[in-house]
Amino acid sequence: MGDIATTVTRGDGLLSASPIASISMPAISIPVARDLAGIVTRTVTGARAAGRDYMSQSRAAATAVLAVRPDLSFGQALEAVERLREIAA
Repeated sequence: MGDIATTVTRGDGLLSASPIASISMPAISIPVARDLAGIVTRTVTGARAAGRDYMSQSRAAATAVLAVRPDLSFGQALEAVERLREIAA
């Protein structure tokens, strides 16, 4: 697997804060804010309760991530969701 690196930075407010943590793998570096874990968990739980399959759950969570992190591409958001789901498992 890859190495997990954590960095801590502080900002003045919700939108101006820099990413708090990052998940690093060879040739992949995806910024992941600590708050994304909660968003992903809530979205995946709701999608699972609605009867969606694993990929639909992940896509719903990636869409929720994009709502709070529009600087990410959909692919980066989906990758972040997958990494957070692996860590939570």
